[in-house]
Amino acid sequence: LGCSFLVGGYCYKTQKFSQQGAATQCSLMSMAVFAIGLPTLYANILKEAEEWEHVVSVSRWSSLFLLLTYFAYLYFQLGTHSALFEDAEGGEEESPDLSPFSAAVTLATATVITSFCTDFLIHSLRGTMERFDLAE
Repeated sequence: LGCSFLVGGYCYKTQKFSQQGAATQCSLMSMAVFAIGLPTLYANILKEAEEWEHVVSVSRWSSLFLLLTYFAYLYFQLGTHSALFEDAEGGEEESPDLSPFSAAVTLATATVITSFCTDFLIHSLRGTMERFDLAE
């Protein structure tokens, strides 16, 4: 949200946004940070090996909770409260830049590239963790 304000400020003198939409997105962002941070904090507090299985359970449940919340947000944004996220002036609808096939290919390509980048990052972190004798 902050980056969109920053970049929009360079391009447009005045920006308009929906306060309700921004509040909804900020609430979802806060919830996501909490759901990701909770298992991390919990894992750093635990000392015994048998408690680690519980951390994995908490992490999985928070992931499932985030996924369900995301689907509920999509239903909220696209279905029940779509007027909150539409342009207030009601201007003309823009035509899509990509066809559905092109968008699907672009998405699949980005997914594969992200997967390789993630593997590379994990591999580089393992080397750093071994070098500095850090715990996983």
